[in-house]
Amino acid sequence: MMSSRALLALKKSRGEETKGVNKEDAGSQPRSPGRTRTKRRGSGDDEATSLQRPLPPPFQSVKESYDTICFIFNIHANRERRSLQDLQEAFKQLSGRKIKVDDLRLIKTVYPQGISFSYNGLSSRPLSVDLMVQIPKEGGRKCFEKHKRNFDCRLWECAESADTPESIVLVDLPERGSNKRTLEECERIINKYKAEKVRGKARGESSAAEAEAETGCSTEAQRRIPNFFKATKHISSRTIHMVENTQEKKRQRLEGFEALERRRNLAQLPKLFDLLRSLTLNRRAIPVKDVARQLVRKAEDKPAFEEQLRLLLSHAGEWCTINHDSKGNQILSINGRANPNKVRKALVTLT
Repeated sequence: MMSSRALLALKKSRGEETKGVNKEDAGSQPRSPGRTRTKRRGSGDDEATSLQRPLPPPFQSVKESYDTICFIFNIHANRERRSLQDLQEAFKQLSGRKIKVDDLRLIKTVYPQGISFSYNGLSSRPLSVDLMVQIPKEGGRKCFEKHKRNFDCRLWECAESADTPESIVLVDLPERGSNKRTLEECERIINKYKAEKVRGKARGESSAAEAEAETGCSTEAQRRIPNFFKATKHISSRTIHMVENTQEKKRQRLEGFEALERRRNLAQLPKLFDLLRSLTLNRRAIPVKDVARQLVRKAEDKPAFEEQLRLLLSHAGEWCTINHDSKGNQILSINGRANPNKVRKALVTLT
């Protein structure tokens, strides 16, 4: 929250220029309308080449916006960078309106050296939190007045060539990075580190040259990988251990689920055998799609039926097989010479 002292200082800084002009006008001869102040030799690029004249209202609003931004950074000297969200809140308290990203892009377009953008590395967060705004320094020192003078000169040039600020082509924000690439790189380095560790235990010292040739990373570099993660704060050894444990638990649960599903399907093979036998009492072949139509009641049960049929073909291949007709349709063929009772007894023993 901006204090009343800060608001008073902003109003005072804006009013000092007007007072200075009035005093000068009161104590000197009136100047002719065409009289201009010539540029001194050897002066800096930031010196104005003409007297300050009122800008068109749309451009005057842009000038006031940049002056307010400089004022915000000046009164908070210990904060060289501010997020877009913080800058918008402070700007609204001072000016009563919210500055937009396009307004900052316009300032960057008019005077590229007057403002800089960067990111806080939070690509998953909103842009207002990730985008950082900064007023560049010169030699480590603040130069807000110089930036404002240079900005005024550049803004005058734009006002002479463009009718409104909306007609100016804005520059784009810097490309916003993504955490995905960093995570992929970390995962690749972890895999290399784990592979080198396994090879070192199995082959001893002779594996160092092979690992360096395969991964392009020396053994010494592999040893520094945990320290690299800790120094750059990408990922710590504890986090690596937690991720490995989580992946191992997921793998075990998946394997347990697959084993449970396999046992359930094997337990259903005798029932499936009886149903197929009843459908093929007076025939030795039947299309698989007709079998599925009669046995599968729900669409979600079709994958389980297909898996059970595959298991039946693998464990009772002497009784049933699948062939294809001239159109490519699957045909379930029954071998009449096989002993059904023996086949069924073998299927029961699987469970």
